[in-house]
Amino acid sequence: KTLQRPACTRFFIGTEITLWISFASSYLYSDILQDRIVAYAAEHAGVEGSGKETQFWIDIGNYDSRDAYNEEHLRWRDYESLYPAGTTWYWDWDTDQHRSRFETLRIRRDQWSLAGKFLLGGLLLNRVVSVIDVIYLQRIEHIKNVSVIPTYDLSYGALKMTLSIAL
Repeated sequence: KTLQRPACTRFFIGTEITLWISFASSYLYSDILQDRIVAYAAEHAGVEGSGKETQFWIDIGNYDSRDAYNEEHLRWRDYESLYPAGTTWYWDWDTDQHRSRFETLRIRRDQWSLAGKFLLGGLLLNRVVSVIDVIYLQRIEHIKNVSVIPTYDLSYGALKMTLSIAL
């Protein structure tokens, strides 16, 4: 019984450390990619990067220019989604390859950010499982006798196992 506790403890601590490092790394890399896509869009599409929502970055990756975006949304009669005139919401990609490269970087940033959310869930799950393990190990120390009694049930033609635990 005492040998199980350090092995489990090391496992859960190791998992916790690995998940924290992975979580921090994914968000750090996501932030690095965000800085890269802002700089890339500024260089190749003339974007002013400050104060923009996520949807803006999605839109500039899907349309060659603000005018192309607005024209399509006017055809859809989606007036609330239009970007106003002026330099704040302006973009115009110099080449389709640069726009495509930007979209690839933006998707990669989103994937790393999503991975961080899953890792956060993994941290929570690790905590829950480790608490369950601690409760189990505390209770197992109080067990005085464990017996397994196999029996054969003739009416069903089945083998049954009965587990008895005496506390």
